[in-house]
Amino acid sequence: MKHAVRTLACLAGAVLATGAAQSQTPAGVTLFGVADIGYLDSRPDAVAGRAATPAATRGLEDGIQTPSRVGLYGTEALGGGVNAKFWLEHGFAADTGIAQQGGRMWGRQAWVALQSAAGEFRLGRQHGVGYEFFIAGVSPFGVTFRDAGMGSVFSSASGRLILDNVVEYRTPNLAGFSGAIGYSFNAAAAEVPGGGNNTSVLTTGAQYRRGPVVAVVTYESINCPANATTNVSNTCNAQRKDDQTHLQVGGSFDFKVARLYAAWAQEQNQFTLTAITPSKDSTSIMLGASAKLLGGEVLASWQSRDDKAYGADLRGWALGYTYAMSARTNVYGFYSDTTAKDTPSAQTVAAGVITAEGYTAAQTGAYWDRNRAQFGIGLRHRF
Repeated sequence: MKHAVRTLACLAGAVLATGAAQSQTPAGVTLFGVADIGYLDSRPDAVAGRAATPAATRGLEDGIQTPSRVGLYGTEALGGGVNAKFWLEHGFAADTGIAQQGGRMWGRQAWVALQSAAGEFRLGRQHGVGYEFFIAGVSPFGVTFRDAGMGSVFSSASGRLILDNVVEYRTPNLAGFSGAIGYSFNAAAAEVPGGGNNTSVLTTGAQYRRGPVVAVVTYESINCPANATTNVSNTCNAQRKDDQTHLQVGGSFDFKVARLYAAWAQEQNQFTLTAITPSKDSTSIMLGASAKLLGGEVLASWQSRDDKAYGADLRGWALGYTYAMSARTNVYGFYSDTTAKDTPSAQTVAAGVITAEGYTAAQTGAYWDRNRAQFGIGLRHRF
């Protein structure tokens, strides 16, 4: 990671050196946002060995297709081909009006940047590359749509990967190719003394988007701090200090009559920061398709997650449909069915030391909660 920081510093200097720093034109500021709200019916299925099956939940939910947000962004020309940029993005729940991301004012993103022909250099709270690059073009349902989205089995694409304290370099778009590399000095809080005592993150990736082709590869490495004290397995295990890693590959091809999608991920040493389910070693797969139908678009996918260490596997399929009422407003519906019926290996602790790795009772219950069917319909408006 030290090498990554040095690389970022050199790239930052190259970007800064490409133009003058004197402001020449006033900044333009744009207001944007999404309001998405719908009805969601989530029905858990019984699991052998579980004392009771949770009750079904039905009601209005925020952000079924896209999490609701409001934000501001702007650009100012500084001269010499250099632009200053900023982005402030606030997440909220459209069904209740409350703030998301733990109540942060700008919880989704908050960064400033310098941009030139050499690329873009950003500082602040940002999406991890493994989340941003997978939002569009890699799954028919994107990373949301509740259990139908690829965020239900791919950890980096889950939307949990929004990082504090990030310095990031992004390449210009070169005939469809682009890339990014970033380093978070502490992913979920202010930095503390001692570099090894922070949950630092390396996030990087490359993508090609041109014509009918989308191809993406990303990688994240999340540091387990030296001062970690918890002994809960895969919550940054204090005994082993294993780093969490995610390697994701995905893409799609538009055959005109239909677009086909595929994605694969290898994830190791999963802990709380972004983990879908705790796992030392898991593989995720998604196959999907979309096609125009009756003025809208039909969506379909199949997903799996194989846990090689604890046996907590997931399988799921989904069907959906979206219909654009205008350039900014659409209605949607989906149905998904997820299977999570395994009994994961149990963790045992003696005298504060893990004697057998595995799931805690709470982690097993959360895994079994994923054994369910979901149905949702909603309305999304973008502005």
